[in-house]
Amino acid sequence: MKEVYEISDEVRIKTELRKLRGTEAMNNATKIAENLDAILRAAQQVGNNKPALESSIETLVQHKNDRISVEKTVANATDILPSLANQGKILNERIKSLDANIDPLIATLRVRLVSLDKPSGPFAGCSGGGGGKAGHCNPY
Repeated sequence: MKEVYEISDEVRIKTELRKLRGTEAMNNATKIAENLDAILRAAQQVGNNKPALESSIETLVQHKNDRISVEKTVANATDILPSLANQGKILNERIKSLDANIDPLIATLRVRLVSLDKPSGPFAGCSGGGGGKAGHCNPY
């Protein structure tokens, strides 16, 4: 009878460890998604400050693979604990949605960055051409 109790205890302990590992993996995936969400929101609100734009672009590029990391972590969690499958599906959809916004946001920030380097006004940077004569540049 003692052996049966030992086996039962061992099964119970392994079951609890499995639940803990699965939950921990899912929590890690959730943290990655939340971090990406915060990064996207911050990048969307960055002003027309060249260092801030450059930093935002760099940060977004660094986080382009977060979706893959989340998907792998979710797969690991659901392998460990199949009851997390529904939560994992929701989290994967969320990270795909966030991921879809990264490249367009990077493109938008790059356009804003380039526009900071351009002089303002249609004739900015043009010289010469006084008195009706054409200068050396065509602003059109």
